[in-house]
Amino acid sequence: MQNGQCMNTSVDAIYGAQAQVLSSAGDRTACRIRTEEGWGDVTHYDLFPGISLQFNEIHGNPIWEEPTHLSFLELNYCLSGRYECAFGQGVVARVREDDFAACPISRRKVEARFPLGYYRGISLAVDALEAQAYFDAHLSDFHLDIAGLNERLCPCACFVAHTDGALRALFRQLYDAPGANALTYYRIKVLELLALLGDWRPGCEQCAAYLRRDRAERMRRVAEQLRLDLRGARPIAEIARENGMGLTVLKRDFARSYGVSPGAYRKRCRMETAARMLLHPGARIADVAAQVGYENPSKFAAAFRAEMGLSPAEHQKSRDLLGSHSRDGGLLE
Repeated sequence: MQNGQCMNTSVDAIYGAQAQVLSSAGDRTACRIRTEEGWGDVTHYDLFPGISLQFNEIHGNPIWEEPTHLSFLELNYCLSGRYECAFGQGVVARVREDDFAACPISRRKVEARFPLGYYRGISLAVDALEAQAYFDAHLSDFHLDIAGLNERLCPCACFVAHTDGALRALFRQLYDAPGANALTYYRIKVLELLALLGDWRPGCEQCAAYLRRDRAERMRRVAEQLRLDLRGARPIAEIARENGMGLTVLKRDFARSYGVSPGAYRKRCRMETAARMLLHPGARIADVAAQVGYENPSKFAAAFRAEMGLSPAEHQKSRDLLGSHSRDGGLLE
């Protein structure tokens, strides 16, 4: 650890100077990753020689990944949010909630993005040669084929499949560690996971997880146009034509990238903008409703409650709980 930077091998190799150490004790290191457009908290555990576990909580876009000379296998599980990684071959792989992805770190990701603005998930970094040597020497009765993981899971740039059953349960159980014996718990669960993956044979699920990079870029442009359309006035078909695609293709690719229809995404953005406006001192509900395209305050209130879980008036009451932070504009655009 030097100059406040996270010197853990895999975290530092992937994120470089973006990663700053928050705390470090024994086999546990907590880092914060900052970019101009967001931040992320990463908690890293060294479990065995050649195997480390990471808990990731990301807010914002994007987090760039730096070139590395290291060669290891990265296994990812998405608990919530969405994750896109762009590769140099013009391919974008998409990881959704409860998806499992495997990617050799040597096949460099050009960029990592989080289309919903947040991501929570797990990463397992595996140096197959080092880990296999350790298990052969110390846990030979387990018959773990670590070296074969890369060949089985990564015939392409990045394998993605939706999890269910025992595989999903094991990933989710990693979030249930007891405080006092967390490291031991993680080691046991990761051994279970590696044993399960030793017999797991993926099918063709990964094919639908990819978009060409040019299509992914178009979806980002579409999302930006939807965010800016506060009054919800532009027909989706018009946006599709402007971006050189048919309405059916836009709806299909947008749902693959963002998990919702373009209309639902735009409505959510309008309500989130309204929520920020309502926190301004002196904001009137009727005025905010008009700014986000609702002439009828009652219809606005119903739409706001459906998206945000409380009424505009109830949301405004939370302003008093925010204290000086909101009055200083800390939570406002």
